[in-house]
Amino acid sequence: MHTVELTFSTGRFHATPWGRNVNEGEPEWPPSPFRLARALVDAAHRKRREVAAAPGRLEAVLAAVAEPARIVVPAARPSHIRFYQRQGDKNPANRKKIFDPFVAVEPERPVWIGFAGEAAPETLDDLAALLEVLDYFGRSESWVTARLLRGTVETPEGYAVFEPGDGDGVDLACLRPRDETLALVARLRGASGGKGRGRRRKAWPDDWLGAIALSSGDLLDLGLSDHPALAWRRFARVGAEARPRRRGRRVFAGDFREARYALHAPVLPRVVDTVPVAEQVRRKLMGIHKKVMNGDESRVSPLFSGKGPDGRPAKGHVHARFLPLDEDGDGFVDHLLVRVGRPFDGTELLALDRLTSLWQRHGRPDVRLVLEALHREPATRPARRFVSATPYVTHRHPKRHPGGYAGWIDDEIRRELALLGLPEPVSIARIAETQTPHPVRWAEFRRSRKGRRPVPGHGRVLEFGEPVNGPFALGALAHFGLGLFVPA
Repeated sequence: MHTVELTFSTGRFHATPWGRNVNEGEPEWPPSPFRLARALVDAAHRKRREVAAAPGRLEAVLAAVAEPARIVVPAARPSHIRFYQRQGDKNPANRKKIFDPFVAVEPERPVWIGFAGEAAPETLDDLAALLEVLDYFGRSESWVTARLLRGTVETPEGYAVFEPGDGDGVDLACLRPRDETLALVARLRGASGGKGRGRRRKAWPDDWLGAIALSSGDLLDLGLSDHPALAWRRFARVGAEARPRRRGRRVFAGDFREARYALHAPVLPRVVDTVPVAEQVRRKLMGIHKKVMNGDESRVSPLFSGKGPDGRPAKGHVHARFLPLDEDGDGFVDHLLVRVGRPFDGTELLALDRLTSLWQRHGRPDVRLVLEALHREPATRPARRFVSATPYVTHRHPKRHPGGYAGWIDDEIRRELALLGLPEPVSIARIAETQTPHPVRWAEFRRSRKGRRPVPGHGRVLEFGEPVNGPFALGALAHFGLGLFVPA
């Protein structure tokens, strides 16, 4: 006995049972042996042509998978995706609702299909080679890793076993043996007079491989209601039904310290509203994380709130910096970074994943947020020259300085660079607006929070003697996107 192992990389098996329409929303489960046989034929012709070209080699492989004796599957849950598809009409609003049914399984739990009978060693080698090149099984969304096991496998906990027989179970499409298939094709050809009924006048297959490769369109042209190489067999469930393993909330693995989002909307937020955007992101993440923690406000992450257990502002700048970005320089926020000083835990990552939209004032459409990437270290780009993308502000009282108020601001920037562990710049130049294709003056930016009186904003160009990693934010509102310096 030999066994085929199928592991679905994304935890999804997208397939519709033979004879059912995709819009019925009924997924196939367990996977049918007939689907496996057709996948092997496809793999041989596309990626292992030496197997397909040699007489009898591919037929021997198919004979080895024509007698399913045992199917072992993990616990699974049916689901589906709904989307609207264009129908070839010039009118973009003319779309048809499509159902894509699938079965959700745990990615690390494979499916095993065991086959009875003995096969020659060289045939099993060909079968193993074909399984190695299978990229998907079912529809193209079903990414799979397949391999051949010599012998049987023990049934792990939480699995269901199906074997041929009557009783509680399922009818599965299996591959009809070669002689039976050819005899059925000859009988059907004689009954039809040897001619197809469709416009193409499809020719009847004269061998087993040709019969297996018949498509749904070919069956219609031949006037057939069922596939001649397909045999329906009853598989009864042996033992208990598959049960999912008991586990707590899944915690995401990884030492992530930065999340990057892309913003999409017909009207994006203006870059001058950097602070309100950052404030709304903070409030939404706090609310989402509160729900994740079962409504317990005391357990809201200090990374998002910026407050310690006593309710006072957190120290050490470990909490999140919410950095809205205008990467194309058009004056509108198109990306967002959420950067922290320690790794996110599982619940915080779950909150980041659920952050999907932002509300806008004055009837503007909501902004959709797409989580593009999680970084273990902040995504930076080294440069010697950095320019202000948002105004630098400070709440510290100005001191007497030989260079006047502007010179004191330059010293404040040097002081904050040192707090971040960055070197002192060799030169600091003043600029009155953003250095982008659509310049914005610093006075146009929102430069305060919670309705407080705005403070002056300043722009600078920093030149370093050696490459420095950026972007970075400085100043009183650095956690809300102001004082952002980007590589020039």
